[in-house]
Order: sequence, then structure tokens, then C-alpha cells
Amino acid sequence: MNKIFYFMLLFISSCIASERLYLGTGDINGIYYQIGGEFCRLATNSNLNYRCAVVPSSGSIENLSLLENNEINFAIVQSDWVYQAYQGIGPFKEKPMNELRAIFATHAEPFTLVVKANADINSVLDLKNKKIYIGMPNSGTRQTAINLFSKVNLSLNDLKEVNVEYPSEALCKGAIDAFAMVSGHPNKTLVETTKLCDIKFIAIDKAILDKLMMGSPFYQKSQIPPRLYPGNIKPIPTFAVAAILVTSSSTNPDKVYALTKGMLDQQTNFNKQTFAYANLFRLNKHRVGKVIPIEQHPGAKKYFDETK
Repeated sequence: MNKIFYFMLLFISSCIASERLYLGTGDINGIYYQIGGEFCRLATNSNLNYRCAVVPSSGSIENLSLLENNEINFAIVQSDWVYQAYQGIGPFKEKPMNELRAIFATHAEPFTLVVKANADINSVLDLKNKKIYIGMPNSGTRQTAINLFSKVNLSLNDLKEVNVEYPSEALCKGAIDAFAMVSGHPNKTLVETTKLCDIKFIAIDKAILDKLMMGSPFYQKSQIPPRLYPGNIKPIPTFAVAAILVTSSSTNPDKVYALTKGMLDQQTNFNKQTFAYANLFRLNKHRVGKVIPIEQHPGAKKYFDETK
């Protein structure tokens, strides 16, 4: 009986000692959930004082809402949404999130336009009058696509926008001519698409990229890496947002420092089979600086200053 009581005390004390931290990610089948799960695992394994728990969500917008309502401590959010929330523009005009702080950028998310390999579509302008799926209303992908189209004087009226549940199947069956996504690579959806039909990616011209970069600190020139999908033998020029790990300015700096250190000191143990691994930022100099468009949390800054 004494032994049972002793082990119960040990269990209770360990639960009390280990504070649980919640990280908002994305759909359980998506990249944010996988990336967040790996970073949480590394942080938990390295610091017995904190246990990092992954919270599934619908993505960036819900993560910002959960963070604002103190339902989670940390979140992974697209850099364009981070910027708009912090600056109080776009959908955040009435309620800016000035207390939002960046920790570091986790990975690049290239804008990806997908068509069938035999399609007579080779540029963004070729999408005029074509059936295209650009994501759900208020999704990051849709807003990014609309911004891109505006740079080449294409409006939604020039396209035949179609909402579909399974874009891979819709493309290969001819229900749509193209679909867009903002995501790291390799991507599960694209892997599944290549099993249904041959595909190709549409490159974004340099002139369009230059227009996109002007006045948009959350965009960066990028590429879809080669040899990740059948037929994809060359890098495809495009642009990307970054996935940013964020928190609130009120989060304890020691807590942020411990989490950052736990996640990044063990980066060599990151599961290389994780989707989007090819676009993961592996060097600290790529995780901070211009890639994060808002103020960095002092707890995270302390870690990066120490590792310069």
C-alpha cells in the first residue's frame, strides 16, 4: 500500500511540475499538424518542465482567434495573415492584434498552381476563362491567389471559380482545369494527385514576382523543389509565404525561451519523413530577420542572440 501511495505521489508531482503548453496547428491530415507535432515532440523531450500539446484547427485564421481568446499559448500562422493581424489591415481592420509576437519561421510555403500535364496552360494568364479552385472563402490560399491575379489584371470574373471537396479528383476527372495551394513540399495532396493523373506546375514569371514583392514584406521568392513528384525534374519559380510560430507579448519570456531552445537544439532529430520537410528552414539565419514581418518575442530573441 505504501508503494502504491508513493508512486501516486510521484505521478501527481510530475503532472504538477510539467506545465502543458498548447500549440495551434491545422487539419490533422495537414502539414501544420505534422510540423507542429514534430516541434512539440522535440520541445517536450528536451524540457521536463513543459509538455507541448498539439491542437488541431482549420488553420491560420482560427489559430489567431484561439490565441487571442487565450485558448492556446502558441500557433503556426501564415506570414501574410500574421502581418495583417499585427498591422490591423484586411479582415483585422476593426480589431488589430498588436500584442502578436513572432518566435521563428518554421518553413516556406510556396504558392503552387497545379494543372494536368497535357493542359494547354503554361502561365498565370492562360488561366483566363478556365475552371479553377483557389480554396475556401477566407482561406489564406484564396486571398493569396486573388492578390497574384490582380498583378496580371485578372479578376475573379475572368475565371470560372469552382468549389470542390477533393481538388485532386476534380482535376484528374476534368471538373476543374487547375487548383491552387499555399503549402510546403512534399505535400500529401499532390502525392495523391500524381497517383490519379500526370500533373505539372505553373511557373510564376519574374516580372510578376517583382510586382508581388513590392510593398509585401510577407512574400519571398521561392521555388517548388525538383524531383519530389513524378515529372517534376526542374525547380519551378514561384513565391512563398512563411509559416510563423507566434505567441502573445504577454507570454512569459522564460517559457518562450525554453520552448524555442527545446525545439531548435534538437533539430537534427526532426523526422525527415514529415511532409513539407523539403521547405523546412534548417538554419537560424533563415528563421528570423526579414522572413518574420512583425516584432519578435524577447524570449525567442534571447535564444537567437545566443546562437549567432
